[in-house]
Amino acid sequence: MEKDAQVPVGVLRTDGGMVENELLMQFQSDILDREVVRPLVKETTALGAAYAAGLAVGFYAGLDDLRAQWSVDRTWRPQMGAERREKMYAFWKKAVTRSFDWLGDEPLAGRQGASGAETDTGKGAAPSERITGE
Repeated sequence: MEKDAQVPVGVLRTDGGMVENELLMQFQSDILDREVVRPLVKETTALGAAYAAGLAVGFYAGLDDLRAQWSVDRTWRPQMGAERREKMYAFWKKAVTRSFDWLGDEPLAGRQGASGAETDTGKGAAPSERITGE
């Protein structure tokens, strides 16, 4: 993330359903070697929409009002040593590499997509099309 954004990441703020998974949050902290913070309000997409509406109608005076609403529920700190972290990251990269082209060019004929309709995207379909049938 830091390479792509060219901005140092001191703390990773998380949200969404997966933040309830304590093991995942600790693992992220360990692998990233950063603090991972879960907010008190975990579903921030809806909250962001409400904040935008509140700003639009003047309910909030500005961004400082919104920042004052944010609070921490829990923070995870790295507990994994550097050597173990590098080994685990190497395993992760290996697993990702092994997943490339796992479907190959085989059509998904006879399989049901997310909509319940049978899929038959055939050769030449983009990987996402081979998976979703769209």
